[in-house]
Amino acid sequence: MRPKRLLFMILSLLSFWMALSVPAFAQKTYSIAILPFEAAGNLRLNWGQREDLLEGITQMITDRLANHPDLVLIERNRIKDLITEQRFQHSGAVDLSSAVRIGRLLGVDILLLGSLNEFSLTSKSGVGFGPLQLSGTTARTVLSARLVGVEKGQILGSIEAEGKETSFDISVNQLKGLTFGSKQFEESIMGKALTAAIDDFTAQFERALNNAKERLVTVGDLKGEIIAITGNYIIVNLGSKDGITPTTKFAVYRLEKVPGLKDPVRLPNGTLQVISVDEEAAVTQILSSVDGLPIQVGDMVAVEH
Repeated sequence: MRPKRLLFMILSLLSFWMALSVPAFAQKTYSIAILPFEAAGNLRLNWGQREDLLEGITQMITDRLANHPDLVLIERNRIKDLITEQRFQHSGAVDLSSAVRIGRLLGVDILLLGSLNEFSLTSKSGVGFGPLQLSGTTARTVLSARLVGVEKGQILGSIEAEGKETSFDISVNQLKGLTFGSKQFEESIMGKALTAAIDDFTAQFERALNNAKERLVTVGDLKGEIIAITGNYIIVNLGSKDGITPTTKFAVYRLEKVPGLKDPVRLPNGTLQVISVDEEAAVTQILSSVDGLPIQVGDMVAVEH
């Protein structure tokens, strides 16, 4: 065999092996809806300023994540239209159940629920030594968010981001009246503090998303096995790391080889209800069973829709 042809075959086999070695969640694309950011705490802004700022932050986060290779972002106008149509109240932080309802109506995998926790200006005077005293102003922005899995309604990760900027030649009074989105705002310490917070947020989002991918599961793809039976308790080898919760139900089936068939057939023999969850296992009890085919160790389970 020619050396070039042998090298090509080796590289092809290596590429195939590497593709099989990549975890399944790393190859999946997830749809995400970024809900409008909410105000948390006292921001000391009038209503118009607050709404402009929250709208701007939501847009900035959306723009930063728009080209993420693992995400499909839902268009913001579609989210706004749905919120208006369904008459969801946005006078405060959106509760988790309402958010999950929004996510299901949008048909997404993940929701991002964000809030602006602080947007402040504080003056500092007398900074220095001896006769040289400097006065200045510090701007601080704090953002937080939760990543929520829509299918199970579970929190997959959280973010707490901060940006801070200080200037010793400007006072709070000089910053009053700046309009969000203007060039003056972007170049001010307030604009720079906000940009720094967005940068921090984006970096933390990547870590939170990676953690979420490991916990986010597709129900139809999740299968496990009964590994032990203790009294009335049946233990399954799927746990919280797989997205199992105390509300999960399993369909139980046995794989039976039948002469003349290449693949075994599935014999349904019951359903289970989860009553407690550990990281790698769940304790269940029988909801229903089939006469003549009792549930036993080695039976397979699949999460029910």
